[in-house]
Amino acid sequence: MSEEYTNKSIDGEIINLVTTITGFSKLSDIFNELDDGGKTPVWKCVQEMEDEWVQKGVAEGERKGEIKGMQKDRQTAIITMIELRLTKEQILTKYSEEDYLKAEEALNN
Repeated sequence: MSEEYTNKSIDGEIINLVTTITGFSKLSDIFNELDDGGKTPVWKCVQEMEDEWVQKGVAEGERKGEIKGMQKDRQTAIITMIELRLTKEQILTKYSEEDYLKAEEALNN
């Protein structure tokens, strides 16, 4: 697809429409930076938009991975405490009831 649109131009009104539909306001900025009398390449605009969305996706994935990792760490710590025969009340001084129940479920499975 990129080869097909590499040298094709795009109109500013189309950019405004796509910006409105996608909420990607940076697209107008990219268009204005690249605009050469209506000769802005379609592919450059699309590529810039895609690059930003990929970056956002990677950041969101990393954030979710960190949260999942912290949950797993809590679960492992609680399981260890249970195995060391700490009481539920002792464990709940440091961890939530929800964390405790999840660890208990994982231990029983």
